[in-house]
Amino acid sequence: MNKPITDELHNVLRQLDWPPELSARMRYLYTRCATHSVFGQLHEIESLHLFMEHHIWAVWDFMCLTKSVQQVLCSQKSPWQPAQHPDLARTMHEIMQEEESGQWHDGRYLSHFEWYLEAMREAGANTTQIEGFMHHLENKGDAYEGLERFAPPAAAKFVKQTLMLCAGSPATRIAAFALGREKLIPDMFPKLLEHSRFGGLRYYLEQHIEIDGDAHGPFALQMLERYARKDTQASWGALQALKARVGLWDEILGLVDASRAGRHQRALAS
Repeated sequence: MNKPITDELHNVLRQLDWPPELSARMRYLYTRCATHSVFGQLHEIESLHLFMEHHIWAVWDFMCLTKSVQQVLCSQKSPWQPAQHPDLARTMHEIMQEEESGQWHDGRYLSHFEWYLEAMREAGANTTQIEGFMHHLENKGDAYEGLERFAPPAAAKFVKQTLMLCAGSPATRIAAFALGREKLIPDMFPKLLEHSRFGGLRYYLEQHIEIDGDAHGPFALQMLERYARKDTQASWGALQALKARVGLWDEILGLVDASRAGRHQRALAS
């Protein structure tokens, strides 16, 4: 177990009035997410492709979760009213600006979702499914129907869980966003970076480690303090987000192992 990760998370959870048993479960799941063995199994190009073709869906639903938190923190309605916490609203607008129009390494301004698509293309991963899904949405198609049509089953299951959290209470959304994404990403992506031989993927991971670790992560903890400190339902949202991520990593690892075994059997038979 990675002691620095668990110690830091323990300090975060200690500031919240959440049930101790849930906090203990959260620390366990968080550590499993951040140190999952799937990260050590991506040295073969086929395995990396499998990973990226599933992970892109988590990149898309992160945009959905981020937008749902922006709706909580920032004034989104007309007639306009001031935000409850203007300092949080300002930072949230900055996060959304970067997520929707960050500068890619070639100078273009693209969403971070499009960053990942560019990285997939460079690595030779298949983007047909996620592009079909986005075309489906552009044509006013239902998101859940699109997931059934286009997403790999493991990814569809994960995204459906996230979309459910996006429709939850303000505190639930914030807890899932803070502990299931913004706090987790800079602890998780360094493990991926060790196996990232492609420039686009390295850039994507490095930028998220730096931005989320230095700015977004601390901001996420401020949101927790103000919106979710005494909210047991919020702790459930964070727990569900972490459980879903562990499940996604587990299923990808199973697919990577099965694909490797299949290639080995074909090599023996040839």
